[in-house]
Amino acid sequence: MFASGNKAEIKQIPKADGKEFADRLRAHIAAGAAPAVAPAPTAGVQQDVGSRLATLDQLRAAGAITDAEYQDRRTQILNSI
Repeated sequence: MFASGNKAEIKQIPKADGKEFADRLRAHIAAGAAPAVAPAPTAGVQQDVGSRLATLDQLRAAGAITDAEYQDRRTQILNSI
């Protein structure tokens, strides 16, 4: 699992539970869920977009989202500029 440039491995859960977690995470991302922490108000749109795209790239590289989900979320992020 990748988040904010950090990597965490979850090993000690049954495979079925891990799959369920990954499926729920994909659905959560696909639904465009609000971030858990609000971005800094004056951080600038470019930095926010850049970090969102980087996180999205990490999720795809880790296999947490499909290519179709990646393309959809990437389009949404870029359209928010």
